[in-house]
Amino acid sequence: MKDIKLLALDMDGTVYYNMGHVIKENIEPIQSAIEQGVEVVFVTGRPVHSRPNQIIENGFAKKDGTVIVGYNGGAIYDVFKKTILKKHTIKADLAQKAFELAEKPEFKGSIVWGYVDDLQTTITNVIDPANTQNKIQAYLNEMNFFDGEYVEWKDVQANFNFEFFKMLAFDARPGFLEALADLGFEVAIDHGNNSEVNAPGINKAHALKWLSQELNIDPKNIMAVGDGYNDISMIKFVGYGVSMENSVDDLKKIADLHMPLTNEQGAVSEIIRQYILKK
Repeated sequence: MKDIKLLALDMDGTVYYNMGHVIKENIEPIQSAIEQGVEVVFVTGRPVHSRPNQIIENGFAKKDGTVIVGYNGGAIYDVFKKTILKKHTIKADLAQKAFELAEKPEFKGSIVWGYVDDLQTTITNVIDPANTQNKIQAYLNEMNFFDGEYVEWKDVQANFNFEFFKMLAFDARPGFLEALADLGFEVAIDHGNNSEVNAPGINKAHALKWLSQELNIDPKNIMAVGDGYNDISMIKFVGYGVSMENSVDDLKKIADLHMPLTNEQGAVSEIIRQYILKK
């Protein structure tokens, strides 16, 4: 095995509890990997500045430069300087088409959510999912990651000029996700009829490619760990893609290595100890 110079870690369902905080057993091994000189980068669908990330609080950051890849590659963010280093947004005309698509009779009821590239605003066609026919837990979970302003699409559709780091589809009606893909969006199914939606060609692998070039690190010297469909692109891109017991089957099939533990059983901790710290 070649020396691992960069460790790319998904958050939810990997280092962190799904839609929650860090699994405490992972803190010390990640800190040790950083101390050993390995670049540790979180590559997540979450907003880059979400409170539950707690990258600095958990000791996962170096003051001389630590980044997080957020929104599945929509933004690369310096956690100390609190600045966007690189962004790949969904342009306004394409984003508007997603909202308009959800208004079609056959897709009525599909919820569309977009993270505006100002880091402060979210636009959605449904502000309060608790008032919809079904309380959509995935939507409610996403609200835990965002503290900014919620704007309803119908209030801005006439003068729509917003770009998004990422969009989400909740409770998608049959055929809606396929229709988004036909429009050119990068679509990664999350759970069931919920999906993460990015600009054409933008995913975690695209972000890691840019970052590896900036850091002058060969992808062969990168290890990535993930659990979901949105992790598959980066698992394919790196030299060592690692799956866990709770990873989706499609990811397990293409992973180079498999850890027979779930994330909550300490998979990430064991991966770091075996392959990076070599203990």
